[in-house]
Amino acid sequence: MSKITYNQWFYNFPPQLSKLSLSGCKLVQDPMVTLEKLPNLKLSISDCNKLKSVPDGLKFVAGLRELEIRWMPKLFNNRLGVGGEDYHKVQHVPSVVFFN
Repeated sequence: MSKITYNQWFYNFPPQLSKLSLSGCKLVQDPMVTLEKLPNLKLSISDCNKLKSVPDGLKFVAGLRELEIRWMPKLFNNRLGVGGEDYHKVQHVPSVVFFN
């Protein structure tokens, strides 16, 4: 696997990218603006303990087909459930799966 610098990673996703995993990350910027361009995406967010809520831009990622949440704090997970503070950001995603 080749190493990608932050600028390359954030701005240059190939359009055929179908799976992306954000693991152990310390996000500074919301990467979802870039993900909006991907037509068929499965996204995994795991062990990103600094992330307190789902990035706002996720609601605009129309091509998101699956969202996996792994090893995230219970509060983060609760925000995504039906009636949770962030549910509106993921209600368009056909499959939201939690693993802990």
